[in-house]
Amino acid sequence: MYLIGDAGIAESSPLEPSLALLESKLEEADAEKSSVIFLGDNIYPSGLREIGHPKRPQDEKRIKAQMDILENYQGRVVFIAGNHDWFEGKTEGDEYIDRQARYVEEYLGRGDTFLPSGGCPGPVEIDLTDELVWIIFDSQWWLHAAEPENTMPPGCEINSDEALLDSVDAMLNRNRDKQVIISTHHPLYSNGRHGGYFSLKDHIFPLTAIHPYLYLPLPLIGSVYPLYRKTIGNIQDITHARYTDLKDGLTPIFNQYENLIYAAGHEHNLQYQKHNKTHYIVSGSGSKQGYLRDNENLIYGRATKGFAVLKSYASGDVWLEFYAPIAENPEEPMYRQKIIDRSIKSSHEFL
Repeated sequence: MYLIGDAGIAESSPLEPSLALLESKLEEADAEKSSVIFLGDNIYPSGLREIGHPKRPQDEKRIKAQMDILENYQGRVVFIAGNHDWFEGKTEGDEYIDRQARYVEEYLGRGDTFLPSGGCPGPVEIDLTDELVWIIFDSQWWLHAAEPENTMPPGCEINSDEALLDSVDAMLNRNRDKQVIISTHHPLYSNGRHGGYFSLKDHIFPLTAIHPYLYLPLPLIGSVYPLYRKTIGNIQDITHARYTDLKDGLTPIFNQYENLIYAAGHEHNLQYQKHNKTHYIVSGSGSKQGYLRDNENLIYGRATKGFAVLKSYASGDVWLEFYAPIAENPEEPMYRQKIIDRSIKSSHEFL
């Protein structure tokens, strides 16, 4: 399973290096035994705008750069939504999701490839093999629903926080003896800016968050914004109350089960952490890279463009790999680790 997120400013000429590297890996992949998922923020900054909007050609160009690398790939393809695809802050964000979903599925011609469908939260359950299950849900739906003035997609089977959490729990319980991979846009743990970690540059030159070349020094005053995001946060930060509700709702559920893998984007870097019995992967640097703090929580991380790969074997073992176009040998993983070792579980059962 190839995991790439936040590729929404990718260029096609020349092709974004992360996408070029992913395309080369997909050429080697066994179509019957592989999948690729784009983990949201597929079009920066405001999703797919309506036909006739002056920025519509730019929006199409950015999503086509991602879809065109799939031309010769016959494996499973999934796109999910991120906050920018919902046009964050736009009350009718669900219209943007529906528009992008129809565009992606018509362009690819592969059927139901934008999941969950209809701007609904999901969750969607996909049996990859008899022993491997994939669960996908739309985390931005949770955040968007927090504002009462926001319109929400009508007719969704799941239409409340409790219903979404209960459905995820039911899916996990039903598949408790299988390997489960969960994919959505927002991470639950992060050592990047959405997790409340900021660099010295963020404190001294805070305007670079608006534009990378706005190097106007604002010491002390510049620390207000990072401290706000670290303690209170905007709604796209883990510290925000609504985002925290999502994390506090999911993690107790996850802690009941063994060896879950939770893969997200949102942060523009590559991360691997493990909390309790769940493995947390961030792969949100398809076209951007952002600050990453190293501490005891981070098993591995790089503030670089790239993507993650999960490899599940017949033995039940699962390996995690990270690839980056800046690596000395981009075709080889810059990190490779067995994150689930079924021989250990088997030995415990034997004892």
